[in-house]
Amino acid sequence: MIAAEVALVSQGDAAVPVLQALLDGSAKNGDGVPYRSLGLPLRCALEVAARLGPKAKPLEQLLIADVEAGESAAAVALGRIGHASNASIECLAARMDSSTAAQFDMPFEAAGALIRLKAAAHPVVINVLSESAKARSAWATAERHLRT
Repeated sequence: MIAAEVALVSQGDAAVPVLQALLDGSAKNGDGVPYRSLGLPLRCALEVAARLGPKAKPLEQLLIADVEAGESAAAVALGRIGHASNASIECLAARMDSSTAAQFDMPFEAAGALIRLKAAAHPVVINVLSESAKARSAWATAERHLRT
């Protein structure tokens, strides 16, 4: 999988349609099973999207859907696309205050993404931070981590 990730990253913009097919479920194996439902291919696609940075901007809506589905790697990818839509910022802000045992890192990754996007002054971010101790803790941890 690492070799495939490296190969996709090296393709730059040309990797976006491949990632789109994987993220939207249209890329399927020989048995007709979407690769995204197999777990590891989805995680790898999200990590490649993060490494592509602003080149992954066309995937923004799919990344939002994966953040909403609990994929913290999608939050990382959104944080690296350069300029995010209000929908991305709102989605990430909401995730700073939510997590399950399986998604324990989501608040931290969402906060880190918002910090990378320079979204601290966005009204939704301000609101979530003012109302949620969990969000404030995730934000502070992400800030410390990003400074190192």
